[in-house]
Amino acid sequence: MNQDNWLMSSTDDFKHAMRRLTSTVSLITTVENEGRYGMVMTAVCSLGVIPPSLLISVAHTASMHAPLLRVRRFAVNILSAEQAFLVEPFSGKVKGEGRFAFGEWTKGVYGLPQLVGAQATVFCDVGQTFEHSGHTVVIGTVAETVYENTIGPLLYENGKFARAQLLQ
Repeated sequence: MNQDNWLMSSTDDFKHAMRRLTSTVSLITTVENEGRYGMVMTAVCSLGVIPPSLLISVAHTASMHAPLLRVRRFAVNILSAEQAFLVEPFSGKVKGEGRFAFGEWTKGVYGLPQLVGAQATVFCDVGQTFEHSGHTVVIGTVAETVYENTIGPLLYENGKFARAQLLQ
């Protein structure tokens, strides 16, 4: 098998495997000179607790990529299952500031866009970054966290939205 065939097979197999990885859906937001930026993301991962930190991955082509790297602050708004309607506008169907016409938004820590009713919002300073595969991997150091008392996040599994079901 030549390298191109191996790469295609490996990529397809990887995509199929990742469809089995259920992820929580979040809206990542930042603000620069009063301009708000936001995008949908499932590439969010808790990294450590001392100091509290997390990891996100932002494509170089994302409209918030450059502003995020300039202001070096962002918020992770973890969506509730009832907020699935926000995914479409924040995944590129609506551009720029128009995305924030959907949902109820307030100014959070550092003036970052905070989604009212999100499961939780984690406000971060950019600690470190590195480049990989057309993305900037961002390690965020947590500045503040707010959360709801109930837990019911929006999940994404096998190309569809899902809800968590607790096992007894």
